[in-house]
Amino acid sequence: LVLPLATRLARRTPIVLYLGEPVAAEAQAVRGEMTKESLAALLRAEDGLLPTVVFTASHGWAYPEPDNRQRLQQGALVCQGWRSGDANANPDWLFAARDVPAEADLRGMVLFAFACFSAGTPQLSYYRRLWGESAETAANPIAAGPFVAALPKKLLSRPNGPLGFFGHVEQTWAT
Repeated sequence: LVLPLATRLARRTPIVLYLGEPVAAEAQAVRGEMTKESLAALLRAEDGLLPTVVFTASHGWAYPEPDNRQRLQQGALVCQGWRSGDANANPDWLFAARDVPAEADLRGMVLFAFACFSAGTPQLSYYRRLWGESAETAANPIAAGPFVAALPKKLLSRPNGPLGFFGHVEQTWAT
């Protein structure tokens, strides 16, 4: 998913890719894995450069209704450190609204989060994969009501927040 985007962008403008390995020969620099700490450092512009476009492709954490963490962390970005099959949310590798650096000045930035529920959660889901094959109806209730995810709400409500946040409301599929 990221390779075609990065390659095309690198032809037109100098870019810095923050990935575990090089994905475009034209890229000026490639940084290591995207951990929770490195994502926070990117948003703080610790290297002196605030990116104008941030594109993430990861899992978005999901909680079943009526879990009280759903409105606070649903769609939180799963960073490096998560082990496939680990069903327990760990704040060490989940980037949620609480992790947005207070000092970050994100004016001029646009964020794209390709992750399940990164922008919000509908009340009903029409996908059975995540919520179980035992569903008897076409629409499965997954939340008490639809809601906007906490991460974009936190980012966009800041006076020095980004220009925009694009994400998914519902599950995300790569194919």
